[in-house]
Amino acid sequence: MFSDLLNQSVKSSFDANSYNSVYVPPLTLTHKMGGVYALNEPSRELSTIQTLAGHDFSVDMVPVHLANGTEVPDKRIAVDDNGSMLGNGIVSNNYMPCQPSELYSLAGHMLGLDDEMTITDVVTSRNKNMIGLQLNKGSWSPTGEFGDRLENNLLLLTTFDGTKPTSIRTINFRPKCSNQYAATKQLASIRHTSRSDQRIFELRRLLTVVTQQIEHTNEQIQALVYKAMSKKSASKWFSDLLLSGKDLADMEGRAKTVHDNKLSDFERILRTGAGYEAGENTAYAAFNALTNYCTHERATRSSENTDENEARWDSNLFGSAASFAQSGFDRLVKM
Repeated sequence: MFSDLLNQSVKSSFDANSYNSVYVPPLTLTHKMGGVYALNEPSRELSTIQTLAGHDFSVDMVPVHLANGTEVPDKRIAVDDNGSMLGNGIVSNNYMPCQPSELYSLAGHMLGLDDEMTITDVVTSRNKNMIGLQLNKGSWSPTGEFGDRLENNLLLLTTFDGTKPTSIRTINFRPKCSNQYAATKQLASIRHTSRSDQRIFELRRLLTVVTQQIEHTNEQIQALVYKAMSKKSASKWFSDLLLSGKDLADMEGRAKTVHDNKLSDFERILRTGAGYEAGENTAYAAFNALTNYCTHERATRSSENTDENEARWDSNLFGSAASFAQSGFDRLVKM
């Protein structure tokens, strides 16, 4: 009796035509850090992503006028089709604006060259004059006495008003502790020329260079796993990074206090950070502690127009935090 009722319930709950179908949740964007939004699932659906990100608009350069109505010669400002100002202000008339559709076209060519590549994050900080897509090129696990995983990502980034070329940056992401932008490098740039076919040709050429550089960086990271480094040596390495050529003996007062506090933060992360105990006393553990410090704890300066998260993201990708982490990585590789 019970089994008959159960069978009837199951039959009434499902459509026979849906047995072989697989439910795919619709793409959504979730705020991640600063001007970055993460897709709920990696995707190759560029048109859908463009709409979700609010990038369905065009950019134009319009003349700049003085208060009396006089046009300023050879000066333009970037605005979208809603009349909102984009970018960082007035630029030369020689600059060529970048349409969001062009960036997505370039991303489409990248996806076409690599069937396994997907889009994971979107840069939407229009007030910062930036637009970008983060592409995942797959993950890999450094070999050693512990399990870990790193993801190789590319960031295709450009500006609305053409003041900077479209750039391709590499990002090594460590999911275990959410360390972002480890060993970030700008590997290539594409100038805003008048012919889109030239930019696409340049992109195809540069992707080969980028792929080779990613493999080289992965080999360098792998070598850190087997490079012994005591906690004392790691502290000395980090202190030297902070000093940047200065002599610790010459520091006093507030400068000495700031140095010691930063060093204490690093030593705490190295001692208690997620996953570092597995690769303890290696250069790999020291590097991950550095990227954790830069990503999550290093002090950043925000302004009225940017919150702390956006300032931190900007610093980790383009600013002093990125340079600091890269300098530390380069020193470890050479040690």
